[in-house]
Amino acid sequence: MKVPLLAACLLLIALAQGAMAQDIRLQRRACQTLEAVDWRVDPVAMYSIALGCVRKGRFDDAIGYMTIGGAQMHFDAQRVLDPSAGAVNGALNHAFYVALSKKQRTILGQAFERAQQGGLFEARLCALLNGVKAPLHDPGYMIRHGLWQFTQPQAKPLKPDFRAKAAWRKTRRSFMQCT
Repeated sequence: MKVPLLAACLLLIALAQGAMAQDIRLQRRACQTLEAVDWRVDPVAMYSIALGCVRKGRFDDAIGYMTIGGAQMHFDAQRVLDPSAGAVNGALNHAFYVALSKKQRTILGQAFERAQQGGLFEARLCALLNGVKAPLHDPGYMIRHGLWQFTQPQAKPLKPDFRAKAAWRKTRRSFMQCT
């Protein structure tokens, strides 16, 4: 029996909504200084640490961990074959912001504005990003958010010819404008 095109489209939409709605759970993690970054953990862990920093009132460290997590996601989007998997970025940011109180969101926004003035904070982050090799964390968090887990479950999730060093350089230059 053939499935009508409309039914197939509706099924695909339902699968997409399910994949995008897959919630990301931020764990309670202690705030750390940016110099203590564990580069082996994935962006979900980075955002969990950022949340711990916000709860401790350390907003500059929170911004740093969010930025590092964002850079990791940018890198992972280059190595994961499923283009829909990049939607995890929005889901992760959403999970982070809904975990904050209105007051915390306001203070974090003010901290972002201060961090963008003068360039010193960006220089500190670029020094951190330029000082490490390409990320080693598992991109499973991103792969699980894509549609391929439903439509092509046997497909290999990572690009076979991926050049990590070049992709990390691209991330540092295009995501952070680091030189």
